[in-house]
Amino acid sequence: MSDCNPKQSYIGSQFSAIVPQCEDKATPFIHKFRTIRHKYIYDVNTGRIVQVDAVTWDIIDDFGSLSKSQIISKYGPRYKSDEISIAHNDIKHVRQQEGLLLSTRPKQIMMPHTEDCIRQMLASNREQLILNVSEACNFRCAYCVFGEADPTRRSHTGRMMNWDTAKAAIDEFLLNSKKADHRAVTFYGGEPLLNLELLRRCVAYIRQDPQNEDVYFGLTTNGSLLTNEVGKFLASANVGITVSLDGPQHVHDKYRRGQGGNGTWHMVVNGVRRFLDNHPEYKTNGRMRFAAVSVPGTDVLEVDDFFRMSDLFSKGMGTSAMSVDPSCTTFLESLPSEDRRLHGIEELYQNFICNLVNGKIGDNLTDRAFVLQRAYFEQAFLRLHKRPYATQDHPIITDRMCVSSACIPGIRRTFVTVDGDYLVCERVPESDYMIIGNVREGVDVSKVREMYKEWVECNADECRLCWCLTICQAGCFSNVHENGVVTQNAKRKACTISRESIHRSLINYCSVLEHNPKAFDYMADITVA
Repeated sequence: MSDCNPKQSYIGSQFSAIVPQCEDKATPFIHKFRTIRHKYIYDVNTGRIVQVDAVTWDIIDDFGSLSKSQIISKYGPRYKSDEISIAHNDIKHVRQQEGLLLSTRPKQIMMPHTEDCIRQMLASNREQLILNVSEACNFRCAYCVFGEADPTRRSHTGRMMNWDTAKAAIDEFLLNSKKADHRAVTFYGGEPLLNLELLRRCVAYIRQDPQNEDVYFGLTTNGSLLTNEVGKFLASANVGITVSLDGPQHVHDKYRRGQGGNGTWHMVVNGVRRFLDNHPEYKTNGRMRFAAVSVPGTDVLEVDDFFRMSDLFSKGMGTSAMSVDPSCTTFLESLPSEDRRLHGIEELYQNFICNLVNGKIGDNLTDRAFVLQRAYFEQAFLRLHKRPYATQDHPIITDRMCVSSACIPGIRRTFVTVDGDYLVCERVPESDYMIIGNVREGVDVSKVREMYKEWVECNADECRLCWCLTICQAGCFSNVHENGVVTQNAKRKACTISRESIHRSLINYCSVLEHNPKAFDYMADITVA
């Protein structure tokens, strides 16, 4: 039995059980997985990954529930009795000497924060204000959630946020974000540049106070309105710009169309080129990035070629990537074998793994060759690499645990509708359930606490016994709702996807380390999103 590189498939695809524990047991609180080369155990109590032999791999499931003699009898047809005895003694030894493979499971999942604590954070640690300055848009993208693609969302309208609403939101945010490490005010739509004068006024208003010099400005745009005048304003205010661009023309134009049904690729690319010609500093200052959306049928290898080879991009520009395929959205790295609906996604994934093994990504973090691979797949490995570890003074698993992978509504992000209502974030539907306040009264602390409490408690007993307990990725409110309301069923589905994703990531994480023990060292200074 040997411990994997604790900072830790080619590539393994074998799956052991990925279901959560269903009852309190005396058996070790673990999860088993294997690569092509080795068998491993993820130890929930310590966060360590341990490589084990075949005998230990098999008998571990019965350790603590069967006696040694019963285990020897059960596995005798497969292994020699002395092999079983040695493995049994090894498990017992590491339990006593290293605190590994314990059966400790929490007895209760608690709320991580009291109402007073949540109130204090909402009064001083707000991080990002997202102003939905325009419900109007000059595009009609086929997959847009504000079109016909999602009946639970609002449709396109011509409504714009007014100054009184924006000012009230800004004042309330600035007042309640003074202790935040980073503060940002970002503009959202629709197409936010259709309300350009409000953007100008917001920026000028915030910048007039020297205490607000640290506030970051950003917007997401379709890029078609990046005229000389607009570009001059954005660059002078040092606004971060995210441009929606799905790849080469034939990929982009298939879904991103104008109101008349025409393709928009040339409009976007011409706008970006014009902006970069006038403000070349945006090629290297990290203030311009691109957001690529993939739909079923998209050949992501063509998109990857585009981002690697187009002269539109430089090393200083980032790219985010997502899929509108419900089987691939939040946990794309799970890549279910029965539904590879994004053409080339498995090949792109394997390319990413190969580049990790060969150490290419760590040596070339800003290289365009890896921008899309990193956008799709890196965060899953980053979360594993920076997973929590137990120490003698700070165990991970306790009787009463405060565990939640959900953000507290209103602290990381506050989304403001054109009418001035506050939503959890820009990704949730504008339902009454998701409203957490408004610009006149501020954030409703009681509502936030109740939402957070419901998220924690709706599957608390399943969470308590789940092997993903401390590395859960099923936290976002946008993933656990049905028709705008958080439900146990929706959260259970998100948990299933999360477990499948983490299981596959564990396999590939350890497989990479088998070939290159330093493959993930480059992640030391990268923050988990």
